[in-house]
Amino acid sequence: MEEFVFLVFFFLAIVCIGIPLRVRYTDELIALSAVRKNNANVPPSSKKAPPPLKLKPFKVVEAAGIADEVSSAADIDSVIHVASILSSEKEVMQAVQEANEDLRVTYETKVKDLFEKQGIDRKSLTAKAIESEVNRCMKLGLNKICLDERLAPLLGSQEIGKQESTKIEKSGSWSELKDQL
Repeated sequence: MEEFVFLVFFFLAIVCIGIPLRVRYTDELIALSAVRKNNANVPPSSKKAPPPLKLKPFKVVEAAGIADEVSSAADIDSVIHVASILSSEKEVMQAVQEANEDLRVTYETKVKDLFEKQGIDRKSLTAKAIESEVNRCMKLGLNKICLDERLAPLLGSQEIGKQESTKIEKSGSWSELKDQL
């Protein structure tokens, strides 16, 4: 009985101090032992995660290859189908961007595959590195989608890479223009 009281007292004292205990029960004996944390004596500086890898951006040809492959799966037909009920070229462009955005997961998979092909483990990739390459590939993919000959008349001036221009005509000499000011 005295042993039991002593063990209970010892157990309560240790619990109040805050040391975690492991209790093992056997047929005749109760054993108490302090639980040690594996990393208790490791200095805090060594627990930090390794610094993220500094990755070089994909070459333009590599990014364009991903863009070409993925954007060819864009659902352009559905955009063309609803283009007649859209009120402006801006809305058509928005529909094209949404069709490209629907392929984001595929772009991400292809980007991760290319990183892996370059010998970079997927687990060591940061979300920021993946996101920047995905956005770059998606921008190139959007350019390719907009070059589709079926979309060109629907996009008009919204077409990527093409801007409206006006011809500059000669209206007078510099000296005449200077006199007008």
